[in-house]
Amino acid sequence: LTTVWWLLLFAGLAAARLAHSGVLWAEDNLPLAAGQQMAHGAVIYRDFWFDKPPLLAAFYIPLDHGWTLRLAGALYALAVCALAWAFARDAWGRREAWWAASLTAFFLTFYLPSAVIPVAADLMMLAPHLAAVWMAWRGRALWAGTLAGVAFLINPKGLFVLAACAAWGWRGVPALALGFVAVNAVAAAWMWWAGALGSYWEQVWSWGQVYAGSTFVDQPALHGLQRTLAWAGFHAAPL
Repeated sequence: LTTVWWLLLFAGLAAARLAHSGVLWAEDNLPLAAGQQMAHGAVIYRDFWFDKPPLLAAFYIPLDHGWTLRLAGALYALAVCALAWAFARDAWGRREAWWAASLTAFFLTFYLPSAVIPVAADLMMLAPHLAAVWMAWRGRALWAGTLAGVAFLINPKGLFVLAACAAWGWRGVPALALGFVAVNAVAAAWMWWAGALGSYWEQVWSWGQVYAGSTFVDQPALHGLQRTLAWAGFHAAPL
């Protein structure tokens, strides 16, 4: 029964994404182009411009547009469901684990297509985010910090993942910080060796700060709070 349930879950995730195999979303374009450049030997940031952390582009290296891209998205969504299942099982029990995985699959199918069909920065961060908080909840601070570091190498919002892990287990903050710093130190060392570290800082952080510092919203903090409450209400509705 368990195997059949996972197969059905994957079939649903795959069918929803393969229906978009003829569509290339805006969120696909830049990381897919970056991955193809890297597959042909170009060095990210040094040889071409990319405004996101490196692991986002690395995910796309073996992919091409069409069904392979959508199948990879379905496999990634299944991995997120499995992490939700494992976390909920440890925290509450097997019944809650099935609900957690099923609701995760539901929202990763019927949420805004541009947010759940392409494996963009926010979606790709979801797996290490869940895994990091799960490890923090279990008291495994070093693993939590390492996974938060992976999230940060996908999306700058990974800093909030680190903060959430620290809130879950503040006694393990030194080990948490060690894991986070170690992962990012390895990435920084590789970029320095490849001659891309300065360009990484400029493209991801300097230009990113300029982009994030301007908004068309009059009161961004209030707008963000309203959107967060609306998002929480939408996700609480099935419960």
